[in-house]
Amino acid sequence: MKGLALRRLNARKAENNLATLCQPFHGENLIDDSTASYHLLIRQQAYLRLTIVVLPRLSINNPKTTIKLVLILVALALYDTLWDLFLSLLHFVLGTLHILFEFCEHTLERLIEHLFHTDPRAAEIIVFYIMLTIGAYAAFKLMQALPHWYGKLAEQLADYWHQEKTKTVSTWQNQSVSKKIQWGSVVITSALVIVMWLIS
Repeated sequence: MKGLALRRLNARKAENNLATLCQPFHGENLIDDSTASYHLLIRQQAYLRLTIVVLPRLSINNPKTTIKLVLILVALALYDTLWDLFLSLLHFVLGTLHILFEFCEHTLERLIEHLFHTDPRAAEIIVFYIMLTIGAYAAFKLMQALPHWYGKLAEQLADYWHQEKTKTVSTWQNQSVSKKIQWGSVVITSALVIVMWLIS
């Protein structure tokens, strides 16, 4: 009971502070208009920061959180369909790249035959060594760049993980008990539905 009374008292204090923050500032209590404008600007900035930056992050009705949850549930429920779609898209991309490669190779062979007056066999050998040289150079550059890319990607992923973890923990801790129960019920119900769907 004491904890509930303390939470209610803190909520009332927060409401009073917000109401005070939103009240229009009266210039007669100040020395001059410039001071009134300055204090009014400070209050407006604080109110905007509270309503635009802080409250949306702490709200359980945050659209970003809802969208993430919906996407996760859709991915879990339709994983086989999404996997088939991914494989089909990958097959299409690889097939298109293969056709483009064959087109470039054929065009280069015809160009070499025309410029150097060679037979098709010699043109094929020249094109092969040209592509081998290009591939070796690209592989060498890729091997040089991979450690840097990997380190940068790992650092970005670690930073993103820590930011999301901190934000999620902070959001969860700032939720009321009823909101926590609501979120827990939604997650447990969704997990049970997915498990029952998988084993059925």
